[in-house]
Amino acid sequence: MNSPRETSSLNQTADDIFGASPFNAMLVWSSFLVGFFVPITPFIGVVFAYINRRNSDPGLRTHYDAAITTFWVTLILGFIGGILTWVLIGFPILFFLAIWTIWRSIRGMMKANARRPMYPTFA
Repeated sequence: MNSPRETSSLNQTADDIFGASPFNAMLVWSSFLVGFFVPITPFIGVVFAYINRRNSDPGLRTHYDAAITTFWVTLILGFIGGILTWVLIGFPILFFLAIWTIWRSIRGMMKANARRPMYPTFA
C-alpha cells in the first residue's frame, strides 16, 4: 500500500497542512479571498505557495504557480490602480481587478477540490 507521500500530490489527503496537497492549495486560494477583509492573508498564502511549489507534482504545481501569478498581478495592478484613483481611472481598474481575483480564486479552489490541475500539464 502506498503512503500519501508516495502518491501524486493531487491524490493526497490533507495529512500535512504545511505540505504540498490539494488542501494546502485550497488554503492558498482562500487566503486571497479572505485578503479582501484581512489584508495580510494573501502574503501568507503566497509564502505557502512558494514553499510548496518545489515539493509538488506538475499537476499541483500549476495551482501554486497560478496563485503566485495572481498575487503579483493583483499587488502590482492594485498599486497602479490605487495611484490612478486621483484621476478617476483607477476605480474601474480596481473594480475589474477585484472581480478577476475573486473569479480566479474561486476557480482555483474548485479545481483543487476536484483534484484537477489549474492548467493542462504536458510533463
